[in-house]
Order: sequence, then structure tokens, then C-alpha cells
Amino acid sequence: MRHAAGPRSHGDSLPIRLTEEEAVGEPLADLTVPSQFHDRMDRFAEHVRENTRWEGDLKLRRKDQSRFIGLVRASVACDEGARPSV
Repeated sequence: MRHAAGPRSHGDSLPIRLTEEEAVGEPLADLTVPSQFHDRMDRFAEHVRENTRWEGDLKLRRKDQSRFIGLVRASVACDEGARPSV
């Protein structure tokens, strides 16, 4: 992951800019979702587990605590036997 500052172009797909040390082992919601929306992440995760995928806009948070609306795509990762890996 990149660690940079400054404005981002429309085509740049990583507006959160976390270093590997900041991101590895941390729950995605803790890093990117404003705290008042954490309860919604449980419903989001449940929907992905039940339906195997989801795509839509979410309110997200950058490292500097500024917010933006981001297009998020989520899907269940499966092993070779088509079983969910988590």
C-alpha cells in the first residue's frame, strides 16, 4: 500500500493511503469506516456471507479522518472446493 499525501485523481483507486504496518492485521472497518457506522458493518458482512457478493457506495474515512463516499465491492473468497475460506 502507498503512503502519500495530496489530492488524488479520479482514476486513483486507493484514497485511504495506509502503510503496510498500519493496515496488516487490523479490521477493515476500524481503518476505513467512521465509528458511527460500525454497527452497519455487521449487517454488511452478514449480507456478503449470505449472498456471496455486494457492491455499492459506502461512507469511508481516510487516515487523516476526512470522509468520502467510495464504491466498494465485496465478495466471499472460496477455497478449491467452493467453500467459504472464512
